[in-house]
Amino acid sequence: MSKENRRAKLDRLAASIPKHEFEFLMKIAKLSRHDLLGLIAKHDGGRDKVYSDLAAHLAATEAAPEPGHEAAADDGQTAGASPARNSPAGK
Repeated sequence: MSKENRRAKLDRLAASIPKHEFEFLMKIAKLSRHDLLGLIAKHDGGRDKVYSDLAAHLAATEAAPEPGHEAAADDGQTAGASPARNSPAGK
């Protein structure tokens, strides 16, 4: 029996999750294709375990506030607002 090479294994594991679902998981978890494939390989394609791991990852990243939002709240601006819009000099 021939041993499955790494590329064939990753292709098989990637195919264990439908393409649209794979891309959605990459987007919501902010993972690269390589990182998501690593997670799938870690659980040998077990979708329940992959989703459980992703849920834990998302919970951990949502628990930490983003520094940009805190700074914006401190000076009364919304994140991403242009100072020129909010200052009299910018009018």
